[in-house]
Amino acid sequence: MLARFPYQLRADLMRYYHVSLDGVGTDYSYRDAAAMVAYLPPESAVLRAEGNGWSEVEKLLAEIARNTAVIYWQRTDHTAPGNDEPPRYMSPHERVRAAHVGLMSLDEKKRTVADAYGYGAEVLNG
Repeated sequence: MLARFPYQLRADLMRYYHVSLDGVGTDYSYRDAAAMVAYLPPESAVLRAEGNGWSEVEKLLAEIARNTAVIYWQRTDHTAPGNDEPPRYMSPHERVRAAHVGLMSLDEKKRTVADAYGYGAEVLNG
């Protein structure tokens, strides 16, 4: 857990138990630390990171909402063009990744602007 989510674990220990991760072995035992981590609440940062950004309740609600939409979709003429099956909900981490897919680097932006205004490559490096 510590190797995969060090910052989330540090924040959760401080938020829920008011102890620092640095105090393991001196202020409290390793067994105490293991018990605290094992019983983190579902909305903790560590469990959200493991769950792709969702708590268990949010995952369940998203599944219920999608399944309800699919049930209604199945009752329509789903062979008609444009009447596709409802998509599944994207997790918070998937939404962030999808938002970053279309982003351009600074050099690409400079090149695009230079091309739009008819400037050559010498303007980009200057």
